[in-house]
Amino acid sequence: MRARLPREVKLTLQRALARLDAEVARDEAVKLKVQEEEAKKAALFAKDQEELAKKEAISARNDALEAQKIAAAERDKAEIARDDAVAAQKEAQRSSYAFEIGLASEELQRNAFDRVEKILESQAETEAKAKLRNWEWGYLNSLVNLDAKAFDERGHLPRGRVESTAVSGDGQWIASGTRAGEVYVWRFDRSEQPIRLAYGASVSAVAINKDGSMLYAAGSGESGSHVVKAWSLPVQDGANPDREVATHSAPI
Repeated sequence: MRARLPREVKLTLQRALARLDAEVARDEAVKLKVQEEEAKKAALFAKDQEELAKKEAISARNDALEAQKIAAAERDKAEIARDDAVAAQKEAQRSSYAFEIGLASEELQRNAFDRVEKILESQAETEAKAKLRNWEWGYLNSLVNLDAKAFDERGHLPRGRVESTAVSGDGQWIASGTRAGEVYVWRFDRSEQPIRLAYGASVSAVAINKDGSMLYAAGSGESGSHVVKAWSLPVQDGANPDREVATHSAPI
């Protein structure tokens, strides 16, 4: 037969077990609290990482946008530089063309037709040069290639240095004035023989109005006066001027 524990001992054991259970429960509660704190810290860390990732994503997007802006700006600069280079090249070509046309005009004044022809031919060497050719090229070319026989039939070989030339606005007429006091006018297509008109003194300037209906010549008149004379176009060879439309006190 088993011996029974005294009541006091039994109560003591029960109290001890209760304390142990309480300590275990307390330890578990502490562990749970620690875990909860760690979970909170982990959650905060994750949130911080998420915020950091968002900031990095925004920064990366901003960097990408900035890079795009820089690339666009560089492209614009490159396009501007290319356009400037093209414009500079065209300007250089125009300047060269203007210089050569001016040179051809000077050589024409000296009756150096071979040199004029070479200069004009050089303007057709490349497509870019050919595109620059305008009425002045055609005008000089027509002068160089005029058939001398067309003048010879009337004995109208130009006398004296050509001082001025003009082309009508409609492109139908060409005129020139000479130091010998003569004005020559002919159709651009050379369908008619050149007409010679007498001004009477050195001709310093000729002009044709826009619609090609009037020819004007200016130069030194009698007694040192300076007169502008006008002829209606078309005009007969050797015709007198229709009128003197103006006078001026100094050479043109």
